[in-house]
Amino acid sequence: MPAKAWLINTARGAVVDEEALFNALNSEKLAGAALDVFESEPYAPISSKKDLRKLENVIMTPHISSSTTEACQRMAERCLANISYAEATEYHKMDLLNPEVKTKK
Repeated sequence: MPAKAWLINTARGAVVDEEALFNALNSEKLAGAALDVFESEPYAPISSKKDLRKLENVIMTPHISSSTTEACQRMAERCLANISYAEATEYHKMDLLNPEVKTKK
């Protein structure tokens, strides 16, 4: 990444090596970071000497990036739709992570 780039992580904490990120930010090899997820939640620094909270070029939020009004509305709508599909035994329309569970007794 170019030195003027900002790293943004709203996916999973384990995607980013926090020690390498600290080193890159501290040595100005990276302009900044915006983080909503961390390897350890709530955030716990790898060591007191490598605490991302002490860097001025880091923005941290407490794992809330998906908590927009629109996202919460969509999740509620999908939940209700899944309940309706289950009641109608229209399992094929449901958001199932493991569809094979519907056939287990």
